[in-house]
Amino acid sequence: MNAISRLRYRGEVNRSVIGVVLLIGTVLASLALVIKNVRAIERPTKTTIRLCHWQLEAGYRDAMSAVIAEYEKLHPDIQIVQMPVTEKVYTQWINTQLISGTAPDICEMGKSNLIEKDEYTVRFFISLGEEVVKPNPYNAGTPLEGVMWKETFRDGMRGGFRDTLQDYYSVPTTSVSMRMFCNMDLIKKATGLAKIPQTMGELIKVCEQVRKYSLETPGIGGRIIPIVSCYGASPVISPYLVPFTAKLESDLDLDLDGQNSTIESYRGMIKGVASADAPVIRAYWTAMKQLCDQMQQGFSSMDRQQAQFQFSNGNAAFLATGSWDAAGTYLGAKIQGFEIQLADWPLPGPGEPYHQYIAGRANEAASKGSGAYGVYKSTPRRAEALDFLRYLTSVKGNEMLNRISDWPPIVIGSEPSDIMKSFMPDPVGYTSSLKFGIGSRVGSVLDAESISYLQGEKTLDEFLSTYNQALNDPRSGGDWACWKDFDQRWRDCRNQERLLARDEAIELMQPGAFSSERYRRTVLQQLRRNNGADFQYQFELFRGKPMPMF
Repeated sequence: MNAISRLRYRGEVNRSVIGVVLLIGTVLASLALVIKNVRAIERPTKTTIRLCHWQLEAGYRDAMSAVIAEYEKLHPDIQIVQMPVTEKVYTQWINTQLISGTAPDICEMGKSNLIEKDEYTVRFFISLGEEVVKPNPYNAGTPLEGVMWKETFRDGMRGGFRDTLQDYYSVPTTSVSMRMFCNMDLIKKATGLAKIPQTMGELIKVCEQVRKYSLETPGIGGRIIPIVSCYGASPVISPYLVPFTAKLESDLDLDLDGQNSTIESYRGMIKGVASADAPVIRAYWTAMKQLCDQMQQGFSSMDRQQAQFQFSNGNAAFLATGSWDAAGTYLGAKIQGFEIQLADWPLPGPGEPYHQYIAGRANEAASKGSGAYGVYKSTPRRAEALDFLRYLTSVKGNEMLNRISDWPPIVIGSEPSDIMKSFMPDPVGYTSSLKFGIGSRVGSVLDAESISYLQGEKTLDEFLSTYNQALNDPRSGGDWACWKDFDQRWRDCRNQERLLARDEAIELMQPGAFSSERYRRTVLQQLRRNNGADFQYQFELFRGKPMPMF
């Protein structure tokens, strides 16, 4: 072996040794980190409560950690371990945990049928009806001292109530609302005035000026988009559904509950009041197309991160998203140095097209609380988990959670952060709207076809024709959707009968052990719904035939 070969061989050996050393070092470092984390979590002298959620938005984990730290000061024998899981895998992850019996003590409710469907909810999570009627001890010294826990929420804790089960199964921690984020600097450059559009006509005009500015200003090259949305067309068009269709309530709302149910909406379509040919329906979809024309071509393919990136970099005049994205959006604007103002999506004003169809703005006060947590039924630490939820939804705890995360609080008396004041629910306006998605099958057609129309791939007539075909399909259309609702209503009655039987048995063995209030509510609902006969009666009246069985 010559000198060059020996040097080359030594170099290769040295590189191999270095690689092995680095690999061993990495493994040892990883092992040390794992051991450190395990020791930090598994403290034998403390009771450990695990809490999982999918909220990875800016500030939320820090906010939850702050609340946990304050709680642990009050209870030094307890530690709360926060387990954030990305929403892309939360469904599969929580399903696995629930089925295997290893779910965290406290779980954010949603994303999974094992959480959302009644038959699984009662299997995996504890009912809270007996707890929510007690005062929250952490509200001592506040105006809510002595008030029932459920009455301390702005929504009356409806965000945690299951109507079909007549009980509470989760505790909401925040409220959500949608707003229009406005880049005031860009609006001023395009229009000459830093003014928020007050009507839909003004909004369309500003969007046209922004597009012209983008195309004609040297160095921009058309990259600026008037409107971007974090979730496709929905955040742009959904604020207009109530204003356009609330006037239909007097014709559709048969049970006078202030809402238009699936069967009531279907009846309106069959009777022609809300059919595809009705002027108000065509006006709604035409107006929504004009708004979506102000978005980028193929907007349905833009995801949440891309939309926020475009707006935060000053490449969009308006952003459609909700309160949960506010903190990150404001941070991006601060870095780029432009001003944001918030507004509701403006309605057609007097003298503008479509104004005659508008009832008024949508009411947000009827919205239910969100970010709800439930307690896993098999946890041996039920009392401790419930106690932490009480602290989390006390005036102090809920204010801390939502001020740090910049989300709207749900507990009465909890003050929002400055940027959240504009997101607090507005109690003025209407609540009822037409339901276009008549059942899951028609809803799937609606989702696909409406996007094709709103992106300019189909005409309004083509879209509505395809929708009508789906609605009138004898096997999967409106009749099927009505039967599906009837079948679910019938099953709900069976579940409620089981609930009543259980409560009666418990009362025989332990008098006073269950809620008589829940028992009375359940019996009343059973009598009123009469095994779904109310649905059957409504269907037979407007269809002129018996309810089909699928």
